Amino acid sequence: MKTLIELWDERPIENVLAVDVFKPSTVVYLCPTEIAQNKKAQNVVRDFIASRNKETKVEFFESSKYDTKKVISLLRKITAEHEDCVIDITGGTDNMLFASGIVCHEKDVAAFTYSHDKNMFYNIIDAPFADNIECKDIYRIEDFIKMAGGKIRQGRVNDASLDSHLDYVEPLFCVFLEYKTKWSKIVSWFQHASQDNSLEVKNAPLKYMNGKKVSCECPEDCLRKLEKSAIIKNLKFKDEKASFTFTDKQLRFWLRDVGSALEIFTYKKAKDSGIFSEYKSSVVVDWENDDERDKICNEIDLMAVSGLTPYFISCKACKVNTYALNELEILRDRFGGKGAVAMLVTTEKCSGAAKKRAQALNIVVADIDDIKKEVKNG
Repeated sequence: MKTLIELWDERPIENVLAVDVFKPSTVVYLCPTEIAQNKKAQNVVRDFIASRNKETKVEFFESSKYDTKKVISLLRKITAEHEDCVIDITGGTDNMLFASGIVCHEKDVAAFTYSHDKNMFYNIIDAPFADNIECKDIYRIEDFIKMAGGKIRQGRVNDASLDSHLDYVEPLFCVFLEYKTKWSKIVSWFQHASQDNSLEVKNAPLKYMNGKKVSCECPEDCLRKLEKSAIIKNLKFKDEKASFTFTDKQLRFWLRDVGSALEIFTYKKAKDSGIFSEYKSSVVVDWENDDERDKICNEIDLMAVSGLTPYFISCKACKVNTYALNELEILRDRFGGKGAVAMLVTTEKCSGAAKKRAQALNIVVADIDDIKKEVKNG
């Protein structure tokens, strides 16, 4: 095969996977008008292919969505002008597939397809090189973002530091679960008690008052359990005040950030599962990969890759709402497309309405009941 004919698909991976696996001299895309007239969208594909296969030439041809005769004429033209053509029929519209079948028959053009469920290429006709070809872990998280036109920016979590602190994750999460209903006030208390950058906290009142109301507080038992887990040390109490030392800066950060306990627990469970080839926390995605001042960026709490499937995982220490589900759906569809997995992990019980909405959007939800089972089972 020297020329690969690709039928444009909404899912980015299906536009580039065969190019990566079979490395043709030329790849020709039959694409709808909105892509054929969009140089930016074309350049996303060109740049991605060039970053992996510099020798591959990329061409785009506008194809009709509904007029099958026009598609047949275009395919005849392409196969006449290009040497040793093969058609990948994985993507495309119904009329593109119908037209491809006709041209394959009349021009003896080979064809193959890719099954996402089986993660295999299959020979359709005269393409033995593509028969039962399994796709290994060829893409990293940044590749999935890049092939959709985005770029990963620096997030707020250093995974190397997280990995070196994994022994603290489950003890901290167990304390979090025990004081879940008070956790936001406990985190606020740690913020009040350690306003400078020092690891040492001296004589912090166990309750901070706002007039006659308690603005935030931390129970003595909570601090004792954190010390028992070696998350803090040198704990002393005197006159309703606490003094202690954070074990290090990373643990200080986790105790001062309300969402960290759940996020790091989810990260550790993903790592321990053994099913992912890569996992990354706090993935900041720049949608357009540019330096515009008001560019669109989103943070994904955790991304992971299993085979050729990207996972988009959101962690919420609050009730699941429609906005959170819609935001996750948009991110998954934009940077993963069909076949990608979206999951929302929440420390609250998911309502029936939220579960129905998640199901409608094909989002997996793990709520507090699921989390407690996971903790119990280790």
